[in-house]
Amino acid sequence: MGTCFKKQKVQKDHIVLSLMKKVETVGVTYTRQVLIIFTILGGILVYGFFQLKVDSNFVEVIKETLPLRKIYTIVDTHMAGTTNMEIMLSFDKENALKDPEVLFCMEAIQEYIKDNYGNIIIKTMSLVNVVKESFKALNNDDPQKYVIPKSPRVLEQVLFLFANANPSDRRRLVSDDYSRARIGVNSVNVSSSVAIQIINRIQDFVDQQFQPLKDQYPDLNVRLTGNMAMLAIMLEYVSWSQIKSFSLALGIISIVLFLVLGSWKAGAVSLIPNLFPVLTSFGLMGFLGIPLDADTLLVAPIIMGLAVDDTIHFMTHFRLEMQKYGDIATACVYSIREAGQAITFTSLILSISFLVFLLSFHNGLSNFGIFSAIAIMTALISDIFLLPALCQIIGVDFKSRE
Repeated sequence: MGTCFKKQKVQKDHIVLSLMKKVETVGVTYTRQVLIIFTILGGILVYGFFQLKVDSNFVEVIKETLPLRKIYTIVDTHMAGTTNMEIMLSFDKENALKDPEVLFCMEAIQEYIKDNYGNIIIKTMSLVNVVKESFKALNNDDPQKYVIPKSPRVLEQVLFLFANANPSDRRRLVSDDYSRARIGVNSVNVSSSVAIQIINRIQDFVDQQFQPLKDQYPDLNVRLTGNMAMLAIMLEYVSWSQIKSFSLALGIISIVLFLVLGSWKAGAVSLIPNLFPVLTSFGLMGFLGIPLDADTLLVAPIIMGLAVDDTIHFMTHFRLEMQKYGDIATACVYSIREAGQAITFTSLILSISFLVFLLSFHNGLSNFGIFSAIAIMTALISDIFLLPALCQIIGVDFKSRE
């Protein structure tokens, strides 16, 4: 038994406990220095955070080495583009599309799109193109006749000839009663933020063009739909919904921390180390030019949940040690020595687990894995160094419900 006792006495601490003992006094011994360092880092990361933008691109999330990404590039570069948009016009009035003024407005819209977005939008197609082509053909292919006839009677004759020659093609562009039509738009792939800008500007121009005809066609309705519009609006909606959800989660977590810890000082102190990892991830993303999308936005709520778990673990031990020793510095040291080991183990395991996403062919998931791992390790550093320093300088002693 004596031999066993001696072996136990000389047994070395394992590496994590040994590391905890080396750093356990840093936060309470160099309190001001720790706070200054975190404040400077926080300021830098805040600047990066304000460089961040909410954006999504369903093509760029595919890694460049994959055949699918290369196919998208080929179609965008050499063909009619991978994205489409439809401008739907509804007049709720028979033969409205036989009015030259209506076609002139449609022509102006197509010219506006060509002049302002020629590098993005490859082609537009509508009844206007057919009318101009047919009128030119009726005039011995005279290039100067590639126009919309100003006379309603001539226009009606042109449309009559086209409808009889190609009834199926006509139905793709205008309804049988000429009350509804479409302008087809083919474009290259763009991000959701660019698509939203294009859609809004085109919608404004369309409303402006048709404003003089509102009295004649009071039920006129023009809306933008199609692949580009639907995907852009959906991705924007999902992204901003997640931002609102994170804000709500942050508020609820703050209330829970105040209630669980029973002290506004402890609650406020606990909140800061939980926000710092999120700020670190988003700040780095801002500096690196990586946008917030439906995938990377998941970092914030997940990390908040994991970080809060570690913080509550630490603060629970801290409260027990305060009851035992009555000294903040001593309580912090023993809390790190006890809770710090568990926090370190879980942080390392979770970080390695999230880094598995690097193997994904999806750039969004890869970014999610990288920045989640960074945030988890930042949460560990914040709990070991920043949290004790804040407890020390604010004076969290749980002696009363401050």
